Amino acid sequence: LYTYIHTNLIMICVFVLVYLTFFCVLIMMWISLFQAYQVELESLAVKLEEENDKLLKEKVFLMCFFIFVQRIILS
Repeated sequence: LYTYIHTNLIMICVFVLVYLTFFCVLIMMWISLFQAYQVELESLAVKLEEENDKLLKEKVFLMCFFIFVQRIILS
């Protein structure tokens, strides 16, 4: 009876260790995926910021150009 209980206890411990190892690997994979996603989001944020700056400069240029043309036409 003692060997039976001892064997079952060892099997349960091995099962728990395998399960915990699998769970840790799964968590590490999710963390890695999250970090890659975060890097991609930061890259997109930088690109959007650069595009926004470019569009703002174009808007300012066009506004100045139209004011210049309007003054030429009105004068």
